Amino acid sequence: FGRWVGPTGYGSAQLYYTKYIDDHWTTPYLLVSIDSVYIGIPEYAIPAPSAGIDFQDTIHITWMSPMGQEYPHRFAVWYGNLYALDTIPAFNYVQLDTIWVYESSPCPTLAIDGSQNIHIVYETDPAAPTLCYRFREDGIWREKEIIESEGCYYPDLEFFGDRIHLVWDYRYPDTTVAHKLHYRSKLVNGWDTIMTIYEPLPFNLFAEPVNAGGWYTIWADQDIYYSRFNGTFWEEPETVRITPENSAHPTALFRQDLNDSCLYIAWTEGDSAPYSIQFKKITVRSVPEHYDNLGQEEKSRYCIRRRGYIRFGDLAYQSVDWHPFWLRYRFNDLNPENRYRLDLSYYFELTDAIGSSPIQGAEKLNHLSLEHKATKSDTIFEPYERFKEFINKEIADNEVLKNSLHKRGAKGSFLVQLLGVDWCPLDLALIFPDRVKRISVWLPEWLYEDGEINIDIFRVLFGPYAVCGELGLYEFPDARGFESRGGQQ
Repeated sequence: FGRWVGPTGYGSAQLYYTKYIDDHWTTPYLLVSIDSVYIGIPEYAIPAPSAGIDFQDTIHITWMSPMGQEYPHRFAVWYGNLYALDTIPAFNYVQLDTIWVYESSPCPTLAIDGSQNIHIVYETDPAAPTLCYRFREDGIWREKEIIESEGCYYPDLEFFGDRIHLVWDYRYPDTTVAHKLHYRSKLVNGWDTIMTIYEPLPFNLFAEPVNAGGWYTIWADQDIYYSRFNGTFWEEPETVRITPENSAHPTALFRQDLNDSCLYIAWTEGDSAPYSIQFKKITVRSVPEHYDNLGQEEKSRYCIRRRGYIRFGDLAYQSVDWHPFWLRYRFNDLNPENRYRLDLSYYFELTDAIGSSPIQGAEKLNHLSLEHKATKSDTIFEPYERFKEFINKEIADNEVLKNSLHKRGAKGSFLVQLLGVDWCPLDLALIFPDRVKRISVWLPEWLYEDGEINIDIFRVLFGPYAVCGELGLYEFPDARGFESRGGQQ
């Protein structure tokens, strides 16, 4: 936490550190002090620091403070770290940037990804508030990037699953108009496009959004709300609580395990001091550790084998990878101590070109991409022969599937797909045109003892090709639960 020392005139801006151990908070330890700072101007309110801890018990901190008497009206964005188990911490810090500030300067935000890289986002330039991003990899800070220019306030950064998630207030060109919430995510290959979570927000000056679990964003707008991302867009908001007084400054934590998935949300409430602290636990849908909306021009990083992609519509499941025989995807770095659930969506539509022959008809479809021609190896493997016992049992136990196969139907009027993981058959699906088929299977623990799985989707018996629109791998720590926080810590 930070605080001023001195009543008025010149004093110090100080950063302190304390930890909770043996049922009590330790005596605060002074980490850094910026002396000769003029106190008393409202713009010099100290923004809250943001911190995270990595797998090696190193605490990483970013904060904003004045630069001192030599640089009036200038603030600096700082980064520092210390070892959590040290009795007397050794604090190493560097200055990342200098910025102009203004009244109620918002806070920088920090997240640590699964490779222990540090990500920091902060706001700069009071005339046109801009979000800047810094990234530290292998101990080296990369060059500053601009996330969005003009009208950006109160960023919150979160790491969950396989990506960095960023949310912020957006008000442009006039801060007196109703504002909106923006979202952007970062994968290993760069930032995705900016998305709108919700608009308009007419009441609170700032919604101060926070992200929890990647797919949930919580904000204040007189009352407290949250929205969930569904793989394509942010869904309509849900109300956490409607209150007669103003609600503000939310913070949140997402947790999921084998028992349930929950949001824990806290916020301040009241029209004037003293404010009350409110809290609510909400049961929500689980969030995938790894997810991809397939059927894109750029092949998914998980995809090992496809012929191309088809776009039937704008919904996530309506863009699909396809192959005349066999799709394959691969996941690495699975934890053998956890449980995993695999969710997929299958979808296709009938067209004259596809119904007659997907390969010859490819050129007739402006929404179908053919990446390479068929090879002899495509047709050597016959999944029915290898998995005959499993397939026949599934058919015997499924009357709809049995009747559909018995009637045989028009060529291409349905698909039959076999799902296998590491050559272990897990599901046989019958897919009708214009209807999404969603599959959800729990992975046997022995399949990922080595931390890796190959997911195969075979066309069997009937249908012109194999398709897959969405791919989500959900991780559930057994008993311990997985936590992901949102908001300043």
